[in-house]
Amino acid sequence: MDFGVKDKVAVVTGASEGLGKAIALVLGQEGARVAITARRSEQLDSAASEIRDQTGADVLAVTGDMSAKANVETFIGAVVDKWDTVHVLVNNVGRAMRGKFADLSQDEWRNALDANLFSAIYCTELALPLMRR
Repeated sequence: MDFGVKDKVAVVTGASEGLGKAIALVLGQEGARVAITARRSEQLDSAASEIRDQTGADVLAVTGDMSAKANVETFIGAVVDKWDTVHVLVNNVGRAMRGKFADLSQDEWRNALDANLFSAIYCTELALPLMRR
């Protein structure tokens, strides 16, 4: 396959396992430079090593919770410091809520919205100007 990402900078959030890691792996196989992030550093470092080993891609791994805008700024800043741009953004952060609707607190709802919605807003807000140029 040719996704047209050879030598492009691809950013994938929630990339320490599952779908995010699989997407980052395919982007690496397609020749992209891959920046990944997730909250758990051990899993993220393992994913970065796996992507490098299987694809030979240049991989940047930055641990952080993308539901906090300051962490998104740190992550995208590290990408810009290393590669000066972003070409591809995959907003893959997701946090499931467990429990019955009536049992969930407003804080649990806020945490879910911060992770599932605002992480994508923050990442897009910072990456879009880079992607446009």
